[in-house]
Amino acid sequence: MQDKPSRTRHAVSYLRVASSSMDNPNAIDRQREICQSLAHTCGLAIVREYVDIGRPARLSQQPQLQLLLDDLTRLRDAAFVIVPDYARLARDIAQMDDVSRQIRAAGAEVATPSSTQTDMRFEQKQAKSTDEEVPND
Repeated sequence: MQDKPSRTRHAVSYLRVASSSMDNPNAIDRQREICQSLAHTCGLAIVREYVDIGRPARLSQQPQLQLLLDDLTRLRDAAFVIVPDYARLARDIAQMDDVSRQIRAAGAEVATPSSTQTDMRFEQKQAKSTDEEVPND
């Protein structure tokens, strides 16, 4: 019997376009590719995908984002919520704080290409500075 992958390697993705899919039929596919690429780079498995089409970035009008938050809280089976960019989650700082708080309360964190690149650059810089340190004798 195979062990299930660790929750820490699981992610869910959230995609959203404000206009209908007829206005920009490739937008969701592009967002999906971005999320899948990030998951692959970070060694994550996307276990669920949530998509809001034709929805503005207002939590009250984002039923799939609400479902994602409910599922994450109930199931606690993913350590990351992957989004192509933070604008998919919220249109203002208050909603972003609320959504981020709910994600953290469910034991997960938001991952975007820009946040991951920043983290990776920071880790590389930290490793380089540690390598350059000369111990005092």
